[in-house]
Amino acid sequence: MDSTDNIEILISASPWNFERFEVENIIYADGFEIQESDIALVENQRFSGQIIKFNSNGTGTATANQLLEFNWKLESTNKLKLSNGYIYNLTYDVSISDSQLTLSSDSFIFQYQDPESGRLGEITYEGRILFK
Repeated sequence: MDSTDNIEILISASPWNFERFEVENIIYADGFEIQESDIALVENQRFSGQIIKFNSNGTGTATANQLLEFNWKLESTNKLKLSNGYIYNLTYDVSISDSQLTLSSDSFIFQYQDPESGRLGEITYEGRILFK
């Protein structure tokens, strides 16, 4: 499947509804004792109800508890860039079919506060967000 086919599916199957968040591997834990399942639980709650829509003009929206507008570009058959000009500029590995959109990254950041010490830190992990 080429980029043009992926773009057509990305747009025509919109909106995409959040299905689940999967954490593959913790890359950097900042000294915290935390499991992949702990991060997945929080991320699944955070993304619950999210709907993402891709428009043919290269814009899109993500909604859950607030509306977020973004620009998108399929840089190759498997690289999707999302940006909104000032807060974020992210590139995901992407897999697109008629029934599933998967955004993967090896550099997700999880903000964590240790419940015992109160220490704050950032955990980097590899994972994917699945939409249907």
